[in-house]
Formats: sequence, structure tokens, C-alpha cells
Amino acid sequence: MKSLGIILLISGTVTFLYANTPVRSDCLQEEQACVQDLQCNSSYYIFQDCSRGKMSSSRCQNAALVLQQTPLLNCKCQHRMKREDHCLNVYWSVHPVQDDLVFDESPYEESEFENMVTSDYSRVVENDPTLLMDTSNVCLQQANICSSNNKCSRHKTLYASLCSQRNADGSCDRRKCHRHLRNFFDKVSEDFTKRLLFCPCEHSYCAERRRRTIVPECSFEEKSKKNCLQLQHSCVADIVCRSHLADFQKNCYLFDKTSEDCPPDKYGSCLQSYIRMIGTVMTPNYINNSSMDVSLWCTCDGSGNQREDCNMVLGMFTNNRCFKNAIAAEINRYQPQVILPVLPQPNIHVPLISAPVKANDQNSIEVDGSTKVLIHNRNEESYGKRNPSSGVSCPSLALTLLSSPLLLWLLNAFCSL
Repeated sequence: MKSLGIILLISGTVTFLYANTPVRSDCLQEEQACVQDLQCNSSYYIFQDCSRGKMSSSRCQNAALVLQQTPLLNCKCQHRMKREDHCLNVYWSVHPVQDDLVFDESPYEESEFENMVTSDYSRVVENDPTLLMDTSNVCLQQANICSSNNKCSRHKTLYASLCSQRNADGSCDRRKCHRHLRNFFDKVSEDFTKRLLFCPCEHSYCAERRRRTIVPECSFEEKSKKNCLQLQHSCVADIVCRSHLADFQKNCYLFDKTSEDCPPDKYGSCLQSYIRMIGTVMTPNYINNSSMDVSLWCTCDGSGNQREDCNMVLGMFTNNRCFKNAIAAEINRYQPQVILPVLPQPNIHVPLISAPVKANDQNSIEVDGSTKVLIHNRNEESYGKRNPSSGVSCPSLALTLLSSPLLLWLLNAFCSL
């Protein structure tokens, strides 16, 4: 690590320059441009060795100074791009790891929230509306919907089968299980995958199915829990896991010093970064079927004087307010909608008044040959006499009832009292 002292200092300068450079470029393209330039090519490979601690600090310093003048240090990668692994290798070769615990930048290009909305999910539920009828176990419901789509069913069946297979000693092929888990979440639309991971539950058997979505016996759990720092170091040693971890820390505001929480419009990016952690050596999952708490399968017991660092690794998911709020919002988003039945309107037949009604002047009308005077005051307009004991005008009472000749007769008798 001492041989990298100057490199880390230069890297800080590079990070500053990088943060103030608005234009991003593809690492694969920039590598090709660099190898065609003699000076850049030589410095590039020297700096790669420096990041592994093999070269003297003076040569590393000179190589870093040359690379500062090239676009290579500003390059980024994209999720699901061709040759993604090689692109990530290029990025990390010129961005040596300074701290195993904290990553200030993600190797992935910052973009708008990628919501892979397709018509596949809508088509499935439209073809078979009965899939949405039973809401007692929403996680089972969403599993059935996935099974009704060829692509979702094929990839889910593949990883579930591989992760469920056991060797003679009872172990599973964890690496293969993780690879096909990542493949499932990369290739299947989020319309399906997010509903499987964040289906809302009211009962423990539903939450247990949600917890078992990733076949945790192979992808998550082990016979004994490793120390969380050991798990972290294993992740940093792997290019893919390191990249996804840096992306998660950035998008979930894990070490953001300016805010205690991330805005709701960033929840989608945070959850995408969380999903990409599934299938790595730092795969997180729900820890039980009675809550929405997510954690790593590791412990801080026996950490000694590194207990604080270990707790920070364990708390990346358990104490991350942005991440917790994002999960709660997503689960609430998929709450089943209660559709109230539309009650039929009563078919009431209102008979027409058979007696002729005609207007004599602006203050009176004639009903059955007798004249009723329109009474005007500040608050109401009615016709006929008012019964002072009732406090309700006789015509108003009549209008409340069904109009018929019999009711008009009763009205005249009541008003004459």
C-alpha cells in the first residue's frame, strides 16, 4: 500500500477533474483510442501495474500525469452493454481502489431511471384476468403471472432448478446459482421481477414466499456466517461485485454527507442497484417472514478493533434509510387495488301529473282550476299556503313525495287545516 501513496494523491486530483467533467465517454472506445497513441498506451499499462502494487511510485506518478491529459480517466460503462466485464476492467485499472469500504463514484454512467416497462405483463393479465382475483397471497399471484410468460418462466425455472440442486455433501453450486440469478434480473422485464421481489404481504406465508424468491438456501445462506468485512473484501476482489457495490452506495445515498435521505424520485435507481447486488457474493435478502428488513448473511462477532468498520458493512442495508424508504414505497405501489362493486340504480317510476298546470302571471299558477299564489321572501320561493305549525311549506312536502293525483289531493286537504 505504501507504493501507492502517490497514486492515491494523484487519484484524488483525478477524481476532482472527473467530477467537474460533464462529458462521459465509453471506456471501451477510450481504451481503443489510448492504445493507438504510443505515450498513452505505455502509461496506461504502467498504471495498470501500479494499481496492483508492482511498480515504483515514480513511474506510477509519471503514468498518472500522462493519463490525466486523456479522456480515459473520464470514461464510464453501461449496464447490460456488450463486453461489460471488460469495460469495468478498464475503468478500475485507472481508478485504483482507495478504500474497501467506501466508493465515491460508480463505474456506471449516470442516466435517468431505467424502468423497463413492456407490454408483456399487461398482456398476461389481460389474457387471463383470473390471475389477479386471489389477493390473499400476492407473492404467489405474481409467481403465477411470471409462469404465464414464456421468458419470465424460462429464466426463473432455470435459476430455481440450478440453485436447488445439491451435491453429495449437501452443498450447491453457489457460483452458478449466482450467475443465473443475475441473468434472470438482467433479461426479464422489471414488470415481473420487481413484483416478485416487492410483492405486498399481510400474512407470514406470503412473506416467506417473497423471502424465498431467490432460493436463499443457495444464493444467500451458508452453513456458518462469515465476518462482514471478509464478505466485503471478497466482493471488492471481484470486478462485477465491486462495480455493483459502488453503484449501490452511490444511488442509495449510503455515504451522502449533504442529506439524511434521498428524494423519492431516486428510489427507482436505488432499487435497481439493490437488485444488481443479488447474485454477487454480497447478495442481500429479507431476513425473516415477519418484516421487510433486508440484510447480508454475515456477522460482526469477533471483529475486535475493526468492529466499527464491520458494523458499517452490515448497516449498508439494515441502517440505510434511503434504501428502506425505497422498498416501502415500492411494496406500497403494488398493493392490490380494492374495486368496489357498482350497485345498480333503483328503477323508480315517477308518474306524470295528470292535472293541467298553467301560469296566470308572474306571481301565480293555476292547478285544477284554482289559483295558487306564489309567495316570495328572501330565502325561498314556493307556492300555496304554509302550515305555520309544521315549518315546511305544503308544496315543498309535495315535491318530496311522489307526484300523483292522490298526493295532490292529500296536499290540498293538509294545507286547508
